[in-house]
Amino acid sequence: MSLHETASIRGELHLQVIGPGGEVVERRRVHNLITRGGKTLLARMITGALDGGVKLEIAVGVGTRAPANSDTELVKKVEAAPAEAKIVTLSDGAVQARVTARIERKPDAREVTPLTEAGILVRPLVEPKGEDEAAEWPLLFNRVTFDVINRAGNTEILLAWDITL
Repeated sequence: MSLHETASIRGELHLQVIGPGGEVVERRRVHNLITRGGKTLLARMITGALDGGVKLEIAVGVGTRAPANSDTELVKKVEAAPAEAKIVTLSDGAVQARVTARIERKPDAREVTPLTEAGILVRPLVEPKGEDEAAEWPLLFNRVTFDVINRAGNTEILLAWDITL
């Protein structure tokens, strides 16, 4: 008997806009593209070419160009927030990394930004050696575009990214 497994990576962004009173005023759920850089990062970690851990951010922007494997940054990043990650094992045996961040309210509540893209940015905690020295950091792990979310300065954005392997 021969065993054969096909690996796949799926990403899905859960986005919530929290109003001034703490109420959820909008929810979105969108699938994303794992970039070539994101896949290469996973390979670097598995082979030990990148060790010492990473620091994560989730960034949002106003770009509308469709995501591509070759993307290395958001089209036009406007904000980013530090992210935390945890690992969850799903009932079907799949493993999921949940990466979460909160983009806080801005001091000027009148400013409105038409958000249309997001991505996870990765930075190494330890300076890479060898071929990874030349890598561009932060690395864009994934990217997604979505219909406009008009983010007023008096709202918060909660972002939760599920990356399933």
